[in-house]
Amino acid sequence: ANGLRAEVLADHFDFSAGWASIRDLCARTGIEMPGAVAGWAERFAGSAAQHNGHVLCAPCNGDLTRTNLLKVGERTCIIDWEYLNHGPVCRDAVRLATQRPGFSRWWRHELGVVAAAQDAPVLGADDQLLAAAFMVIVERMDREYEFCDPASRTAYRGRLKDRAAKILALCTTVLEAPQK
Repeated sequence: ANGLRAEVLADHFDFSAGWASIRDLCARTGIEMPGAVAGWAERFAGSAAQHNGHVLCAPCNGDLTRTNLLKVGERTCIIDWEYLNHGPVCRDAVRLATQRPGFSRWWRHELGVVAAAQDAPVLGADDQLLAAAFMVIVERMDREYEFCDPASRTAYRGRLKDRAAKILALCTTVLEAPQK
């Protein structure tokens, strides 16, 4: 299915370190960590799933937003591939799901179908989507120092706080909405 293959999550993301960084971000910026999300993260960080669980990986856009989707007749095309990378496909899904209500519901269903066809022990769709949400937040945090000059860091922190809050709200929605 379009080059998808199962790869170990820990090869792409150190979840325990990422979770520690996000807790620190919330403390520094005053972001309210939803209880359901914190509970899931604590359980997931302490489980073997983060080390042994597989996520579906393929070439990813790296900046999948609604402005990078182009409708051509009945087809939807993804454009702007300057951040092309190989990694967990859920990372792209998280970016789009924060902008398109309902996308995560569709994505969870499709991910479950594709995961069932894999030979490796693939994490459930919810765990993949939630772990990817944490990846996206940590990636945004890392960019604060990589790409921003000191004068623009304050504005960047504000955008990071807004983005993290949206992603955590998406996580809450995923945890509260049973998968169909």
